[in-house]
Amino acid sequence: MSENAGEIVLTKAQKARIEKNRQKAIVLKQTRLIAHPYAKGETVAVDKTIIKIGTTKYKDTGGGFLLEEDPEQSDNVVKFAEEPAVILESDRPTCEDCQQTIATSYLFNTFDYPVCDSCRDEEKHSLITKTEAMKEYLLKDCDIEKREPPLKFITRKNPHNVNWGDMKLYLQIQVEKRALEVWGTEEAIREELERREEKRIVTKSKKYLKEMKKLRMTVRSSLYDKTSAASHKHAFGPETYNEEDDDYSKVCTTCGFKELFEILNFALFITMSYDNGTYTRLFILYFLTNRDTMAIRPVYRPTIVKKRTKKFIRHQSDRYAKLKRNWRKPKGIDNRVRRRFKGQYLMPNIGYGSSSKTRHMLPSGFRKVLVHNVKELEVLMMQNRKFCAEIAHGVSSKKRKTIVERAQQLSIRVTNGHARLRSQENE
Repeated sequence: MSENAGEIVLTKAQKARIEKNRQKAIVLKQTRLIAHPYAKGETVAVDKTIIKIGTTKYKDTGGGFLLEEDPEQSDNVVKFAEEPAVILESDRPTCEDCQQTIATSYLFNTFDYPVCDSCRDEEKHSLITKTEAMKEYLLKDCDIEKREPPLKFITRKNPHNVNWGDMKLYLQIQVEKRALEVWGTEEAIREELERREEKRIVTKSKKYLKEMKKLRMTVRSSLYDKTSAASHKHAFGPETYNEEDDDYSKVCTTCGFKELFEILNFALFITMSYDNGTYTRLFILYFLTNRDTMAIRPVYRPTIVKKRTKKFIRHQSDRYAKLKRNWRKPKGIDNRVRRRFKGQYLMPNIGYGSSSKTRHMLPSGFRKVLVHNVKELEVLMMQNRKFCAEIAHGVSSKKRKTIVERAQQLSIRVTNGHARLRSQENE
């Protein structure tokens, strides 16, 4: 642009830009002049069944309804496509590789990276996804999208699954420059990557050791030899007393299993009563000696929390004798308990459930399993620190004795080991 004798002389590029802006303004003006589909207009009857209001046609169905047809302006609306502005000669950037003025450049138009199309190299100017950029260069969302100037990107369909969201592809050379702005040097990025890798390995090893410890605690109670038909029987050495915990321990000489127990001294109780001149002696027989009555401890004994110990009472069971106290859910549409009015009976819900870690667990820390014979008892051999046995009520005294003796050999706790092991003698 130059001034000669007060007159302004425009270049060809400026004249082209002015003409383009004028044409754009004309197109926008024509678009605004088209009537709005909901604007008020005169009502004109085209025929008996079609009514025209403004530029919209309605069809009379004869049943009291008007169906709107496709508006006419849909064909007259001019769609205007935005195009990038013309680059003036003075505004054209210089290519970083060949140091010449850029004529056409895909990288400059898309990513604002001044490299012409002739100098564009697929390997040097490769693209990288946002996930890989954040992982390899340790960048965050704010570093890529909010730090000035924000990096430009293009979107492409995800090659792994077209139903997933579109990928954001950035220019890798720009991502490298942004990483240097954030971290300073490449050594700092490399050191941070190594530190995070070491932390990941340590966390992974801790998780592995924790799982192995849990597995050992589950299976260390007994050793099972799969090559032989018979199960392993512990051969314990001498007992040792621990004064701090007030318990005893013994170690198997074969597998090295260590067992903790407490010695309980039981006395033989004899009661005699006089009934019609006949003496009845009731002997409580224990088939466990004082050395074999050991308290087997569970693997872990968490605190069992019961959220509610009271029973849920049926509504109006205290008012009518025909209604039992056993809980039944009210179904009436006006029932105040079902509608959870204040001060009424509480209704059971999922929130009162026990924790999955302590559900069905006894206060001793074991979960009981009902057994009917020795074969079912031996199933608990590898889980004797987690489950305990309970002999079914229909098992005879003879079988009970066999089951209790076998449970001693396998170090399995029996909840009702003394049940029905009694004999009465009348004289």
